[in-house]
Amino acid sequence: MEPELKKFIGELNSDVHEQLGDVAGDANEIASTFTELITEYLSDNGIVENPSVSAFHGRIGRGIGRVDGYALSDEQDSLDLFVTVFLDAKEPTRLPPEDVRRALEQAVRYADAALKGLHKEIDSASDAFAMTTRIYELRKNIGRVRVFILTDGISGLTGKIPDRESEGIGMANVSFVCCSRACLRMRSTLISRKYGPVLSRA
Repeated sequence: MEPELKKFIGELNSDVHEQLGDVAGDANEIASTFTELITEYLSDNGIVENPSVSAFHGRIGRGIGRVDGYALSDEQDSLDLFVTVFLDAKEPTRLPPEDVRRALEQAVRYADAALKGLHKEIDSASDAFAMTTRIYELRKNIGRVRVFILTDGISGLTGKIPDRESEGIGMANVSFVCCSRACLRMRSTLISRKYGPVLSRA
């Protein structure tokens, strides 16, 4: 394992826990802090615009939908969704491909439902309601959707979104961006694979 990568992951883990301070946060709070750190980096490097940490995790139809944050471009025509798979790793740890695929599927499921009016089923007092409502309001303007898998693990996922997730849905393009080794090194080059069409704005 490369010494530089091992050092960085250890430092990143320390940064996450230091930002929490003396408060012993639960798993969700720790993951939220990690999400905030990584999305700030993506924003500082011009990869995303206006990121916001806001979580949704719940049943949608027969499956689970999940996101841990989102970002809308200044022109409000590009939507980025962030899904965090935080291992709380202090050294390089392999992330199973099925975990990445599951996170991707859940984000796509959320995006599709949000564009179709999912906010109507969410508690209006929650941050998830505000996020999902905003996405719905801009559904006719959004021409690109990207899913960012944010993780402190190492992933070499390849392949495409399973047919069961993309069947019968069309219109917007989705780019899958896994923030694994490249993002962990805090470099602006991200591993990306483009998928589409998979979402409907109807």
